[in-house]
Amino acid sequence: YDASGEFVEDRANGVPQYPCFDTMILDDTKKNEDVIYKVNLTYEMNDDVMMYVTYSEGYRPGGVNRARVDGVPGYEEDFTNNYEFGWKSSWMDDRLRFNGAAYYVEWDDFQYSILDFAVSNLTIINNAGQATVKGLEFDLDFAATQELTLSLAVSLNDAELDEDLINGTDLEAPDGSALPFVPETQFSAIGRYDTELAGYNAYAQAAWSYTGSSWNDLRIDNRIRQSSYDLVNLAFGISKDNWTLDLFVDNATDERTELSRNDPGYPSDIDTTINTNRPRTYGIRFGQRF
Repeated sequence: YDASGEFVEDRANGVPQYPCFDTMILDDTKKNEDVIYKVNLTYEMNDDVMMYVTYSEGYRPGGVNRARVDGVPGYEEDFTNNYEFGWKSSWMDDRLRFNGAAYYVEWDDFQYSILDFAVSNLTIINNAGQATVKGLEFDLDFAATQELTLSLAVSLNDAELDEDLINGTDLEAPDGSALPFVPETQFSAIGRYDTELAGYNAYAQAAWSYTGSSWNDLRIDNRIRQSSYDLVNLAFGISKDNWTLDLFVDNATDERTELSRNDPGYPSDIDTTINTNRPRTYGIRFGQRF
């Protein structure tokens, strides 16, 4: 609708799309039925070390797109086969805990959402083919002293297409393209100090996290590299009996992250829009147990 309230059929990007009112499409249905399996084997090497292997399957039902667009069908189910090897362990008289897992995921006919204003101003879901995810993650918790606890968590991922993504005759993403919104590296570290202060239980904590860069889209011609970022959170608290009082600073360095970058899709002086995190935030929390 224009400023006067009149409906406008033509826009800069073509005929606008709306939620579907076509009764033939509204009456379309998708029926999905499947059985998925999970198998897990564990082996206790001793009282402090346990290892395991897991095979599991994943499944999401298909559906019908909301947009009224010719040639855009519904989307089919997608499936995953996950192979995982992991361990859980304690060391140094339970002062050190070391857990982790390595995994390999086969993703068949994975559902992929796009928002292309040249096609529709509603999100379209398609099946994009075959992909794999290879990853390793682990976490360490160390009681350095009776008061000081140190923690570290690491996640490494390699997620990519296993076949060309083709739309009609157009190659949108070649085999080997990285999947969007999957940073290759993520780290987090926490230091916490617990003590007694003037008759109160008190703690001070600092937490840092790092998220590596990632792509915002699978299609080569559309995607933008999203920058890596660091976040720091600080907290201090006291407690006694059945109450707690916490002071905190989230995003202490006032970092502006790129959670997602997008082409706005309409005539604008802005090339991309960025969804970001909250700015530096101070707060106080009080808790009471009854």
